[in-house]
Amino acid sequence: MPTYLVEEMQNDRATRSRTIDAPTPLVAASKLINRKLNGRTWEKDWIRVTDEARGKVFSYSIADKDTQNTKAARREKPTSA
Repeated sequence: MPTYLVEEMQNDRATRSRTIDAPTPLVAASKLINRKLNGRTWEKDWIRVTDEARGKVFSYSIADKDTQNTKAARREKPTSA
């Protein structure tokens, strides 16, 4: 199983880090925090995952605590007429 260096970031500053064995970078990032991750938008709080063996770096934004304000959460579901 690959080993990743996982760092919780605030802007450009690492606030904590841990080496984690996980099958994927996303699983490694999830093991560091207990919050939802979002790979599609940029937030000031994010996770940097480094696979040093393969020379790759992955980044995942930490979803806001209030995810009800996101566009996806605001989309209304179709109702039957």
